[in-house]
Amino acid sequence: MPTGREPVRFSGATHSIDSLTSGRMRVCLDHWRAGRPVGDLVLRSSLALDTLRPALGRIGLTDVYENPRRYRYRLYGVELAASTGEYTGRWAHEIQPPAYRAVILHQYDETVAARQPLLHVVAATCEGRSASYRRLTIPLSTGQPEVAQLWMTTVGLRAFASVVWGRNEPF
Repeated sequence: MPTGREPVRFSGATHSIDSLTSGRMRVCLDHWRAGRPVGDLVLRSSLALDTLRPALGRIGLTDVYENPRRYRYRLYGVELAASTGEYTGRWAHEIQPPAYRAVILHQYDETVAARQPLLHVVAATCEGRSASYRRLTIPLSTGQPEVAQLWMTTVGLRAFASVVWGRNEPF
């Protein structure tokens, strides 16, 4: 983390999927739309995520647990891990720093409640520098009516981490 006195400030925003500009994210959204519906969700097993070669390293898959709600990373792509550190098998409540974690958890909760794909932006500002990245967050079913997993495709995370924390320092 930068050595100045100013702490990193994080913020998040949600946008309509109609505002997607990333070709990778559009491919992922189209793949989701072609999946088998289970009520208002799509069945995770009907999606072959490994066929999404251009986005594969930027994909994350999170299991959703209830009572209390928690998120555990089942899959955390290689490019995501290179930017933030490896999170496969870890819980989202382990994300550091706490202000960043709060933005992420809010956005995950928002997607579970919406039961539809959302485009999220995460921004950070520190010592006069700022950066942001975009994440397409898609709720999935494993056969039950509840949201059981979140599929995330991220664009711009490496630049975000590099500008805010330095090239090799994970969150």
